[in-house]
Amino acid sequence: MVLITQDDMRRELGVDILAEMARCFLCLGMGIGKILSCDGLTPSQTVRAASQLLVEFDFFLSNGAGRSVRLISASPVTFPSLSNFVGVPDDAPVTTSLQKCHTKVIYSCLIDLPNTFVPDYFEVFFSLCDMLRGLYTRWLKLPVDMPPHLKDAIVRIDLKFKSYIFKKVSMNLTTLAKKMLKTELGRVGAISSGLTFI
Repeated sequence: MVLITQDDMRRELGVDILAEMARCFLCLGMGIGKILSCDGLTPSQTVRAASQLLVEFDFFLSNGAGRSVRLISASPVTFPSLSNFVGVPDDAPVTTSLQKCHTKVIYSCLIDLPNTFVPDYFEVFFSLCDMLRGLYTRWLKLPVDMPPHLKDAIVRIDLKFKSYIFKKVSMNLTTLAKKMLKTELGRVGAISSGLTFI
């Protein structure tokens, strides 16, 4: 077992990388909070809103040519909002699309923060986990015999959350743990090579 402290992560990953990850996680967590705070959404409508959130988050993370292509294919809208999900029946398909007004993407679920704001990575990560718990708890209210397209949408959303959040965190922690273990084993090897057994 390797004990990794917050200071170890700051030192190894760097403050800038942690700040960028924190900003991304904060935007995603605030988007989930926005969905959860919308009283008019039923559990099935939160599935639709979370799908839209992830489409927007995917664009938020993209850069270069991929971003330009997505912008071109975005649907033109005047004013998107979470109220667009209210009243959608459970049997309607889960559809999402990036939305734009002129040449700017408009987020209906994601909350984008200015680059000047630097949140604490660890506090943001714990808060994001709380937001995810709230979202999944809301989905537990869905009937067991929900339409198959809602089940499929939840599975896709779950896989994206795992990919965007937990896979990245897990990779960083694994890399850091291996590096720390290698260092410690080197120290043990140096100490044991200097010992004389009688």
